Amino acid sequence: MHAAKTHLSRLVKAIASGEEAEIVIAVGSRPAARLVPVRTRAVRPLGLDEGRISLASDFDAVDSKIAALFTGKR
Repeated sequence: MHAAKTHLSRLVKAIASGEEAEIVIAVGSRPAARLVPVRTRAVRPLGLDEGRISLASDFDAVDSKIAALFTGKR
């Protein structure tokens, strides 16, 4: 733990640069924490499926039988 506190900036640089995949910090001889790089999500560009998906023209139409099931009216 003392070494981690003393060299934290160097340890973070090693993780950030990919020099180390993970660093285990121990208290005494017992592992207590793991320093790992932050994984960022890849940004998915919008519009990749444009032209591939279509909806029926009556997609938003109200079905009276189904509406009655929700409202309890018959």
